[in-house]
Amino acid sequence: MIRLNIFEKVKQELHLTKEQYDRYIPVLKKIDLYLEKNHIFFAEDNLLAFIAHTTTLFTRLETGEKVAGIDEEVLSQLDPGAIAITRELMDIIEKSYGEADMAEMALVAIHIQTALEMMQEGRGI
Repeated sequence: MIRLNIFEKVKQELHLTKEQYDRYIPVLKKIDLYLEKNHIFFAEDNLLAFIAHTTTLFTRLETGEKVAGIDEEVLSQLDPGAIAITRELMDIIEKSYGEADMAEMALVAIHIQTALEMMQEGRGI
């Protein structure tokens, strides 16, 4: 499970308002449960980066901001397993914040793939 101090650290680093934090924390907790259920664990630094990215994703979806496109080479290098997990994870996010584009999904998939690779190498949690 994600420790509350990680959420607090992200809140401070991203200068989230109390209202943003209160809106985002329930979805972050759902993501946390999904990851735990699927036995996906991050090293602490990677977890911090993942939560920060996910939180900024929520903000982008709320404001309609887009990230720069991801080129085909990046997409072709993503593991199909990581993409499948990410698609399910994105369903959780999209239920609260609306549909994300392929670039957003690819960015989340990179975090998931990194966690899976580190776990496989014994460098995870």
